[in-house]
Amino acid sequence: MRLRTQLGLFFAVMAGIILALGGMTVWGGARLVETFSDSLKDMEKISQVRSLQVLLARQKASLDAYFLVGDTQELERFDELSGIIQSRVKDMEAAMPGDPQVKLLQGHYDKILEAIRNVITFYEEDKTKAFAAATDDLLPKVQTFFDSVNRVESQIGKEVLETQKRMKQLVHWGGQATLVLGFLGALAGFLFIFSTYRSLSRSLKTLQKGTAAFGEGNWDFRIDLPARNELGELARSFNQMADDIKHLEMQTVHMHRMSAVGQLAGGVAHEINNPLTGVLGQSQLLLQKMTPEDPRRAHIEKIERAAQRCKRIVRSLLDFSRQKETTFSYVNINEAVDATLELCEPDLQGGRVAVIKDFSSAIPAITGNGSQLQQVFLNLVSNAIQAMPEGGTLTISTQVASFVSPSSADQKSEEAVEARFTDTGVGIQTQHLNHVFEPFFTTKEIGKGTGLGLSVSLGIVRNHGGDIKVESAGAGRGATFRVLLPAAGKAVPGIGIPAPASEAAGAGSPLEPRFGNSAGTRY
Repeated sequence: MRLRTQLGLFFAVMAGIILALGGMTVWGGARLVETFSDSLKDMEKISQVRSLQVLLARQKASLDAYFLVGDTQELERFDELSGIIQSRVKDMEAAMPGDPQVKLLQGHYDKILEAIRNVITFYEEDKTKAFAAATDDLLPKVQTFFDSVNRVESQIGKEVLETQKRMKQLVHWGGQATLVLGFLGALAGFLFIFSTYRSLSRSLKTLQKGTAAFGEGNWDFRIDLPARNELGELARSFNQMADDIKHLEMQTVHMHRMSAVGQLAGGVAHEINNPLTGVLGQSQLLLQKMTPEDPRRAHIEKIERAAQRCKRIVRSLLDFSRQKETTFSYVNINEAVDATLELCEPDLQGGRVAVIKDFSSAIPAITGNGSQLQQVFLNLVSNAIQAMPEGGTLTISTQVASFVSPSSADQKSEEAVEARFTDTGVGIQTQHLNHVFEPFFTTKEIGKGTGLGLSVSLGIVRNHGGDIKVESAGAGRGATFRVLLPAAGKAVPGIGIPAPASEAAGAGSPLEPRFGNSAGTRY
């Protein structure tokens, strides 16, 4: 699992725990406040009931005093307390609207007051009759009223106890939920830290071992870290770096070898040039001494043409090998391509590749290094030959074009000279088009190439302010490489007359291949 995913998962779990804890706190707090409010209401009810009981006791004491001593003030106090009791009963009905016991209190009390008034009336007329009425009628009603009040008090007391029980349960559940969520959060944090530390420590040890091996120059060592996270990607990047450095090392050795071969070829070409000059001079002297009708003249002319051709090839080889200093001057693209084709003529004939030249007759010169541009063209022609293992056609054309330089800041198009190389070879797969100029990218077999040719060619062209474009319709449908170089603004008249197909290099010459490449790969 990627570290970013692990962090996201950990934060999601912790956020969930915090939200759950917060939600439970809010819900529990609301329930606790509600329960506490109910408890206060119940306590208020009990207070009212007990106050009613006190008022009833006072009223009874006043009534008893009146009956014993006949004090009329006690009777007035009794009436005053009756009004207070009625008011208190109404308050209880308002506080407990749904309680049937409370609703009955008012009726019971009204009956008690009626019975008391009858007893008082009887008391003023006949005390014996009054005591009989009090015993038979008043006392049972008073007892019934007190029983109702006691039942209301008992019921409210049960409600108070139930409310207190709920409060205790809420506090208990809230404490347990807090402990459980806290434990889950601590467990999640511990598991995350433990797994992350374990993964990082193992991965870092593996990476440390790999980098130590790479530091010792063991480029064949591979970091075995299958983790699908950032460290796994880093390990794969190290492995790819080792492959690239190994290829670069091999390429460096190869370049040293090629440099030695180039120096040897330059020396050999220089040594060949001296006797070749003698052959050419002697053949020209013989031609001067012969008459046009001499039958031997045709043979001497063939010798002269062959010597001239050898001289041009040797001169091109010497020019190509002299790359000590990069100097820019006006370059004729058509001549640079022609010089490259002379170097590649044996390979073109051996590969049975026909070359069709379609050079523009009026294109501007460019500012560049002819030797380096020949290296670019040589790479493109060589790739085209390898892309046509069974032979084919290579069409090379030059023309005036417009393009936007990669180094242009304002992205304005400018006049350019385009050299187009189109072959009928194996083509380039679509998924490879964006990678052909990457260093070390190649689809050739081991030993057939290092994948640096096109990368180096692109670098040379970019140094000239130009660019290389590649086009292909897919595998088996050929490819086109377009070399775009900014024009120098100087016209080069009288150049680039297209050669007829019969004079194209390799045209109509079914020679046996001298350099076979059955792989059919092109870069």
